[in-house]
Amino acid sequence: MNLSGKQWIGIVGVILNTLMTSTAVFTKIWGPDTASLIVMVLGMINTMFSGIGVILASQLNTVKDVLAMPGIEHVSVNSQATDGLAAMAIDPAINKIAPTRAAMADITETAKGS
Repeated sequence: MNLSGKQWIGIVGVILNTLMTSTAVFTKIWGPDTASLIVMVLGMINTMFSGIGVILASQLNTVKDVLAMPGIEHVSVNSQATDGLAAMAIDPAINKIAPTRAAMADITETAKGS
């Protein structure tokens, strides 16, 4: 199984969340002061990983991930596209994505806003 970077961030987040809920166990093992310190550090690290995960899970990054997937031949973009998606659709350097014929003028105009 090949895991993406985003999936690893999610896995680390799950582990950190699990450890953060283990305050009672940590208190028995190391005492209340050390347990509090451990949970605080885990919380800060978890917040960082969560924030990075949110950024990497943006719509445009998701589209890029889909375009990179084996088995994807083409993604057609219609006139309801956001600025960023429209810009991707008309970018000649990005393969496997393009506006539909009917939406070409709208997509080109929308892409100007990005």
